[in-house]
Amino acid sequence: MTTSQQPLPLDDGSRSGRTQGPVQDPYPEEPPCCSWECCKLVCWIFCCPPCPASIISKQAFMPPKPVLYAFQEETIWIQHPENLVHGPMVMFSPPIEVKPALIQTPKNYKIACYYLRKPNPKFHIIFSHGNAVDIGGMAPFMVQLSASLNCSVLAYDYAGYGLSGGIPREKNQYNDIKSAYDYLVEHYKVEPSKIILYGQSIGSSPTTHLASLLEENQLAGVILHSALLSGIRVLRPNCQRTICVDPFQNINKISKVKAPTLILHGGRDDVVPMEHGSILHELSENPVEPLFLPTAGHDDIEAYPQYLERLKLFMNELVALQNSVREQ
Repeated sequence: MTTSQQPLPLDDGSRSGRTQGPVQDPYPEEPPCCSWECCKLVCWIFCCPPCPASIISKQAFMPPKPVLYAFQEETIWIQHPENLVHGPMVMFSPPIEVKPALIQTPKNYKIACYYLRKPNPKFHIIFSHGNAVDIGGMAPFMVQLSASLNCSVLAYDYAGYGLSGGIPREKNQYNDIKSAYDYLVEHYKVEPSKIILYGQSIGSSPTTHLASLLEENQLAGVILHSALLSGIRVLRPNCQRTICVDPFQNINKISKVKAPTLILHGGRDDVVPMEHGSILHELSENPVEPLFLPTAGHDDIEAYPQYLERLKLFMNELVALQNSVREQ
């Protein structure tokens, strides 16, 4: 979806991780719920009898068809990156150990995941991908991310995506990421303080949600890549109120995230304007210097050299922070 809204410029204080002075609510005069304008917006979205969750699911979630991967015991098969829809699958055999799994969730369905396991990694990343893709389509990028950052990576599919069961819904996303987190801690005995939550686009919603519920010692850090403030604010950029049926309310949760939080966003993002990233940075409880790339769009931030440079620096910042805490 294209919007003409201009991104918010960063002021001089942003490079230190937070602007000077107290953080101001970007919508100080707005009531928390519905005005007549918002009521019209609700009618525009919910113009038929089915329940709101079903309508939001149909509008927000776009699982790719066909599924871009398959599990065969301990082997993973993926569609070739240059031929994602047609043609035979190829064996996914990265130069590091990879373990596929189906994780049981509290909601009576299983989610598919694979774990790229490096020896002695700096951190363990739980990656929540964007829309219209699954962990098969993301496999080459996951390998690159793991190798470049010297991190193990757990990539999982939301309910209704890929080989995961269940129905794609916002609440199911929250169950899915918590199940992935518990699996990493309980099955692989990963120390929670070594886990980084990484959410891209719609994946920023489960990432922010879980991070807002965890204590400081239960998480190393958070990365939000092309993140949104809320669902309605993507559909209607001029809507500045959080209405009762607004999905993916990162704007109301980001201040509860205690872990260091890195925001990545492109200035030419025509899906989620950079203003979303700017405001999330301002509202973060524990922000670090963000990466705002003026010429990047919604899906190409990772193509810029500054992307990996900033992620590597973030890892080093987290290591230094944890070392200083141990020395106290």
